[in-house]
Amino acid sequence: MYRFLFCIFIFTSYSSQHSLSQDSEFKGMVSSASPEATDIGVEILEQGGNAFDVAVAVSLALGASEPAGSGVFGQTVMLVQPAGGEPFVIQGSTLSPANIPSSVTRTQLVNGRTATTIPSNLKVLSFTHQNYGSVNLTWQELLNPTVELYKNGFTVGPFRHRAFDHYGVGKPEDMEYFGQIYEKEFVS
Repeated sequence: MYRFLFCIFIFTSYSSQHSLSQDSEFKGMVSSASPEATDIGVEILEQGGNAFDVAVAVSLALGASEPAGSGVFGQTVMLVQPAGGEPFVIQGSTLSPANIPSSVTRTQLVNGRTATTIPSNLKVLSFTHQNYGSVNLTWQELLNPTVELYKNGFTVGPFRHRAFDHYGVGKPEDMEYFGQIYEKEFVS
């Protein structure tokens, strides 16, 4: 059995916490930067998922509900503390692409689009699900709640409205585009 520490550092004006209902056996607590992601994590626990399943589902949901601070094009590092064992890291930090044009200067590698590294989020989440996730839930079952967030939307408060507006996320044409990507690539 594993205890799992899943940390995402996002500066927000609120935190959302939710635990399983009093009627069920306590299996853990879920906390994230958005109430939608937290609710999805609780749902995964209630369906028999373990902490790794929750971490995967919450991370995917944060990509939808907090795109300014999370998402599939980012990087993920997980610190894991096995019960009675030594902690270990699932390392998702990456380097810049190998084929950087020689015309790119050292300064350009620090700021802007040329400063990017290879995204690792989906690779780390997939690895985590395959190697540590419960056998109770498939990848599709962990992804579906996020797809529903994209399809049905969610309430955007003042903080997220400012963040979405600042980063240019959430305009109707963007949401239609992202919905098509998720449906074509990930939803059967």
